[in-house]
Amino acid sequence: MKDPQNSEVISSKISSFLQEKKSKIIIIVLIILVIYSVGFISKINKQMIKTNQILQSEKLKNKNNIDIINKQGKFINTQKSDIDKLNKDIKNQNNQIEDLKKKLISKQKQKKLLAMKKSTSQNISKTNNTNNISRGNNVNCIGTFKLTFYTAYQGSPSGLTKMGTPVEPGNTIAVDPSVIPLGTKVYIEGYGERIATDTGGAINGNIIDCAVSTNEEANNNGVQYRKVFILQ
Repeated sequence: MKDPQNSEVISSKISSFLQEKKSKIIIIVLIILVIYSVGFISKINKQMIKTNQILQSEKLKNKNNIDIINKQGKFINTQKSDIDKLNKDIKNQNNQIEDLKKKLISKQKQKKLLAMKKSTSQNISKTNNTNNISRGNNVNCIGTFKLTFYTAYQGSPSGLTKMGTPVEPGNTIAVDPSVIPLGTKVYIEGYGERIATDTGGAINGNIIDCAVSTNEEANNNGVQYRKVFILQ
């Protein structure tokens, strides 16, 4: 038979051993929990630091974006100011162009008025000259001639007539020598006295080419038909 007292001792030792092991296990578990907690907290702190860094970076980017937007806004305002200035300059130039147009129209009107006055004066002169010719003696009407007009260097590069004399606007005429001999003094209705000292390749028959000062005058006179008288 077992000794009851001995059994109690054994049972007490076993219980003490288990209690000791249990305490150690609890301590180990607590240590593990502490270590895990420290690691978890450290991980959370690292994550928070990383999150803060990301937030700071995004904040800096946003600030940079805002600065860029502000700069672009200033640039746009500057461009708008330049465009407004350019539009103002264009408007001023348009006003100047309109003023120039008005001045040009005014000059053209004045030119037309002068031309009308000149035409009226020429008509009066033609009438007077015709009356004077009709009263004179030794005048022979040789018919109606076609009048054209040229300048000195259109007829000859040297500016000289066929007879070798200088082309004189308002005096020299080019003729067909078979109709009006060179050196003949004539009277042209509306233009007065002229001297036939020149010829021309296109001057054939009843055609007279009258020397004038400018191309503009020649173009304005165009082609005319006038009675021609030979002065004896």
